[in-house]
Amino acid sequence: MKKYHPHLTQSNYAKVHNYLMGHPTASLQEVAEATQCTQPYINFIRECMDEVETSYRETNDLPPKPLEVPKTPQLVTKAHILDQAKSYVTGAREVEHGDTLDNFSRIAEYWSTHLNTKVTPTDVGVMMTLLKVARTHSNPNNLDNYVDAAGYMACSASLLGANAVMQAADAKFEGLGA
Repeated sequence: MKKYHPHLTQSNYAKVHNYLMGHPTASLQEVAEATQCTQPYINFIRECMDEVETSYRETNDLPPKPLEVPKTPQLVTKAHILDQAKSYVTGAREVEHGDTLDNFSRIAEYWSTHLNTKVTPTDVGVMMTLLKVARTHSNPNNLDNYVDAAGYMACSASLLGANAVMQAADAKFEGLGA
């Protein structure tokens, strides 16, 4: 990422960024006049935006497009939601985020430390599901929350056997004074 620019303020950045997002082909002079910012500053912001976009494209880390409620509500089926969740947890996201057990175990360790209580990898999926359930209160028409909740529960269920093995290992190490 670019180093801090001495004239970078949130309001100037927001002005330039928002203008560039709405007018991607605008000339430097147009952007300068519209935002009352200098051309070097605008170039700096444009370069930062280009770096982020390039990074997303190179890592294939573009955020998924949100699912929308179809105009005819009966088109939203349980199978549609579950198929979409399945494609997420067994496809590109699994490759991107790594093995579910490794990922959820790491998260569980962080949460256990922060909360000062034992959190299991299965708990991670359940608690992420609860986050998605809470979000449905703000926007019940966002299908992503339902899809993601189904995916998190599937991930947690897939870890049930791993949790039993981990608990047995923990009990064994506790008995050894580890």
